Amino acid sequence: MRFTTFFFSGTGNTWWVTREFSRLVQELGHEAQYYSLENKAIHDSEFLKTVFNESDAIGIAYPIYGSTLPKIMWQFLDELGQLDFSKLSNACKVGYTLTSVALFSGDGALVPRKKMKILGLQLQGAMNFQMTSNLSVPFFRYNPVSMEKLESRKNRNRKKMRKLILRLSKGKKCMEGRNPLLIFVGWLQRIFGEKEISLISKYWSVDRSKCTQCLLCVKDCPTNSIEYFDDKFIFHKSCTACMRCYNRCPSSAIQIFNRTADPEKYRRFHGPGEGFKIKDLR
Repeated sequence: MRFTTFFFSGTGNTWWVTREFSRLVQELGHEAQYYSLENKAIHDSEFLKTVFNESDAIGIAYPIYGSTLPKIMWQFLDELGQLDFSKLSNACKVGYTLTSVALFSGDGALVPRKKMKILGLQLQGAMNFQMTSNLSVPFFRYNPVSMEKLESRKNRNRKKMRKLILRLSKGKKCMEGRNPLLIFVGWLQRIFGEKEISLISKYWSVDRSKCTQCLLCVKDCPTNSIEYFDDKFIFHKSCTACMRCYNRCPSSAIQIFNRTADPEKYRRFHGPGEGFKIKDLR
């Protein structure tokens, strides 16, 4: 059985989930491949059709944003919806979702099921994997956990992944988030949070007294939403709120609501370890 996963990761958590899931797929005797949404090759229609045609199970992996998907993943699903998959040898595929969460997700792993069904992907697997926070921001000063604790979570996640892979390979479902209470909580999160997330580009700024003009934020932005022009930083609406610029700024100059959390007390998240680098997402 061949598993193909398309993923988006802002600071590395979902990268780890996707990579580890794919490694375990192979360990259990199946084939696996995974592609970052930042990889330009996957936006070629013929490439996508070939990948879909050769895969038995197709999944998407993303960080949970208030029980929903980041904007960039919604856009990718819309992009897939423009393609004609009617001539594929096996049009109806097994679909699955993998999510990375810092604290909690209501029904965030189930949210794209209708969109996936349109693409011929019957959602049979949906699972959340707790990693760590990348949100040491002024209004939510939640530090990343220690590497020791993160390793413990990774081990628990591996057990969940094995269960998911085994069930999917046997044609069985493995779904999280179907509890009515979780569905209600997820709905509340989306009602009150989706609009704010979509408008977050309005809230970013740069503290020029700290900025060294290294322009790492501009270079690393996955959606090219940060522009430096005429000695000014401009944040565009295409921002997908991935927190990459905030966490990776060497001088902690990126601000939200014109504020930043004290980096001495509230650590920035620089990835899940294991040699992670931003280039791994491209």
